[in-house]
Amino acid sequence: MTISALLAVLFPHLSGLRIDQVYQWGTSVRIRARTRTTQAACPRCGMVSQRVHSSYERRVCDTAVGDQETVLHL
Repeated sequence: MTISALLAVLFPHLSGLRIDQVYQWGTSVRIRARTRTTQAACPRCGMVSQRVHSSYERRVCDTAVGDQETVLHL
C-alpha cells in the first residue's frame, strides 16, 4: 500500500494532498504534504497564483496514529 493510499484510508478528507514525506519525530508522526494542483485562487480576492505564499503546521488533536500525536506540515 502506498503512503497516499494509506492516507486516503486514515484521513479521507486530505486526499487532495500530495504526500512528500512521513516520518517519526520524537513522540509524533509528521506528514509533509502539499496540494496536488499547480495553482490556486486566493480565498479573499479570487486572484489565481502559482507561487507558494506560506506553509504551516497543524496538529490533528483528535486523531492519533499508533497512539502518537499527528502533525501535518502543509
